[in-house]
Amino acid sequence: MDYTTHHNGRGGVRFDVRNLPARGTNLVLTDARVMTYQGQGPAGMLLCTDIDGAEQLLFPQQIAGMYAQTLDDADLSHL
Repeated sequence: MDYTTHHNGRGGVRFDVRNLPARGTNLVLTDARVMTYQGQGPAGMLLCTDIDGAEQLLFPQQIAGMYAQTLDDADLSHL
């Protein structure tokens, strides 16, 4: 995942994120929390859910890495 940051004259910030993860990808944050990617939010931020299902908007620079397994790839046959 690559991104660039754009600033406007009024102090607004927008992120142009390329190579977005697939929906359901688990992201590891710089503070070691794990969030699940849900989609792109306002201003290019990343819409994610935490372990309790609460939605949060993240800055791209908060992402330290990502797991390869996604919701689509997960083996849910045991459920």
